[in-house]
Amino acid sequence: MKQNRSWLWKSAFFCLGLSLGFFVPASIAQSTDQVWSQLSNQSTRAANEGYARFNYIIGYLDHDSEPVNNWPVYLTAGSSYRIVGVCDNDCTDVDLSLEDSNRAVLASDVLNDDLPIISFAPSTSATYWIRPTMAVCSSNPCGYGIAVFVR
Repeated sequence: MKQNRSWLWKSAFFCLGLSLGFFVPASIAQSTDQVWSQLSNQSTRAANEGYARFNYIIGYLDHDSEPVNNWPVYLTAGSSYRIVGVCDNDCTDVDLSLEDSNRAVLASDVLNDDLPIISFAPSTSATYWIRPTMAVCSSNPCGYGIAVFVR
């Protein structure tokens, strides 16, 4: 009897997984792959320059929008950080800002490009906030990624 229940639960979870998988649009999966590939390339580049990957995030934004909640990251005084943004093939301009706890902008890269880079060496160990902005996106939502590297 227990074996039959186990098989039934496994079958139910398998079917649930299949049904949930069908609701993920192929364009979102492709966008995520594009962003991950670019983050991986930036990780290799940073490693070649003496940085280690500290943290990363992948998300989606519409053109000319900002996330409701910015991404908090704890940075330690005495370390140097490189914060890199990337976006999918539908994006040609994504921007980044680094803010303190009062939301004052400490550093930013708002150039007209799809690879914003912020270099920052905090004088105080604290939680800082990274704010991405999707400046140009031809097909909403556009995927983006942010990686933080430390040296």
